[in-house]
Amino acid sequence: MHHVTTFHDPTLVAISVLIAICASFTSLQLAERMVAYRENVRLAWLCAAAIALGGGIWAMHFVGMMAFHSSAGILYDVQLTLGSLLLAIIAAGISYRIVVSNPASFWRLGIGGVIAGFGVAGMHYTGMAAMITTSRILYNPLLVGLSILIAMAAATAALWLSFNLHALWHRAVASLIMAVAIAGMHYTGMAALTMTATDRAPLAIGSGLDQPMLAVVITSTSLLILVFGLGSSMFDRRMADQVAQKALIRQRSERRHRSLLRNSTDIILVLDGENCIRYDTPAAERILGYRSEVLTGQSFLGFVDPLHQGDLREQLANLRRGDKIQCEIPIADAGSNRKWLELTGIDLTADPDVNGIVLNLHDITDRRRIAAELTAAKEKAETADQSKSAFLKNISHELRTPLNAIIGFSDLLVQQPFGSLGDPQYVGFARDINAGGKKLLSVINTIIDFTKAESGDHRVESTLLDPITEIRLCLRLEEETIQGKTLSILIEPEMAPLALFADRRKLRQVLLAVLSNATKFAPDNGKIAITIEKEPDGGCTIGIQDNGIGMTEAEIAIALQPFAQVDNSLSRRHEGTGLGLPMSRALMELHGGHLTIQSGRGVGTLVHLFFPAERVRAPLPVTQPVALIVNQAASG
Repeated sequence: MHHVTTFHDPTLVAISVLIAICASFTSLQLAERMVAYRENVRLAWLCAAAIALGGGIWAMHFVGMMAFHSSAGILYDVQLTLGSLLLAIIAAGISYRIVVSNPASFWRLGIGGVIAGFGVAGMHYTGMAAMITTSRILYNPLLVGLSILIAMAAATAALWLSFNLHALWHRAVASLIMAVAIAGMHYTGMAALTMTATDRAPLAIGSGLDQPMLAVVITSTSLLILVFGLGSSMFDRRMADQVAQKALIRQRSERRHRSLLRNSTDIILVLDGENCIRYDTPAAERILGYRSEVLTGQSFLGFVDPLHQGDLREQLANLRRGDKIQCEIPIADAGSNRKWLELTGIDLTADPDVNGIVLNLHDITDRRRIAAELTAAKEKAETADQSKSAFLKNISHELRTPLNAIIGFSDLLVQQPFGSLGDPQYVGFARDINAGGKKLLSVINTIIDFTKAESGDHRVESTLLDPITEIRLCLRLEEETIQGKTLSILIEPEMAPLALFADRRKLRQVLLAVLSNATKFAPDNGKIAITIEKEPDGGCTIGIQDNGIGMTEAEIAIALQPFAQVDNSLSRRHEGTGLGLPMSRALMELHGGHLTIQSGRGVGTLVHLFFPAERVRAPLPVTQPVALIVNQAASG
């Protein structure tokens, strides 16, 4: 008796190991998908993983057997060969089923690894039993036991890595370990095999299947099945990741939506067809003090002031007919305090997710309170202003009567129609009394004119006049100041390019006030420039500019306030009532125009008097002489 010569084809051995690695990786990928699904879908992935692993193990074993050559010749029993394939698939399926139900359980991992190891060993030795040969086959018990231990230990480690560490490289390592279990078990089992020759004639295998071709067919088929399984796993994983991403986005959106509703400053209610509250946001409890269980199921109209219920019912009916609503309603809160809410609504009855009317209620209680306080303050201010104007008007009239007497009698004392007063100083005193009375009367007349302009009592009696003539007249009245300061007056143009349809007396008041300020604040040897320009829109602008001390923006605002003085100290150099510019602005507005001031500290002041186009006419044919105007001024 002598040993039969045996050897392994290294190419087919390498192919068998490659099949083992691919089968392990594919099956672990498929088994990982089991965890993500419920029982019915999980069973499908379990079957796929079992077929991939069992079929891959069998393919690796069969290619490994094709790599084994014997001088005595080898054939294979078909039934036992297919039985070994079925045994491998069943063992893989049972081990995966045990482990996937609780991957963290060590005893389940142990049982699953033992079953997987026995499955690999059972498949191998069943496949070995399928060999038909004339040689006698003996096994080394120690190597057989070692092969089984290798299969169980490596399978257990691979299952633990696959189901407890989820990174791709973890599964790659697990695949290598599982492949080591399969290949190590197979070739350790083959090492345990000893074949001895017998007296039987060698098998005639030349007429059978070509073993290299059979190995190529099995390898190609196995790899195609494994690639298909791996592709299915990766595609399913990608789809699952997309679904999970969408679910995460939806969850974040829902959390954001709940957070917005929880922290919204407005109340949102959903009413059914009977106007009962079916849904409310947390703002209802913050604003009104009612908990959701108190509001739900109650009629919304029951919380509204009875005087407004009928109107609100009609508004809700209109909303259901397609109209938009926006109104303010009073609602009693949990503490019986009245809250005013601004209501807007939309009918979403046709939306199956809402199926009701959605109302948005914004708390405007503070806004209404502030508005009421402002209205009351405005009315109080207007009343006080009217009282002030009436007082100024009345007191001015009361003062003017005795002042006229003072002025009239002082005139008589100066003229001495009934005889000499004696000492000439008495005549001087009478002149001083007369001048002071006239000055005081001028102030009183200014106050009366201002109160009339403020209250709208002024009537504008317009006539056609030449603006340059009016300006020259007012300059004659300021002649004493102009000559005292040696001021240079420039009027451009000398002849007015237009005429104004305006109230002569009121225009003179405006011009006198502005020119008086210009001459008053201009320095000695200063300049005053007066221009008349026609605007593109047909209006007219009279500009009066001086090179005096000027004003800041804040001082301009003060100067335009009634009775205000830019320099309000007791030692100020220039006298005045503080009514010139405010009254001039009011009189310009009576003409439909306006007064503006441009100024700056140290650069002088420019005042613009604007008249609208309807008050501008063609220039007058002949300008009236100044002497005649002086006479008119004296008589006026």
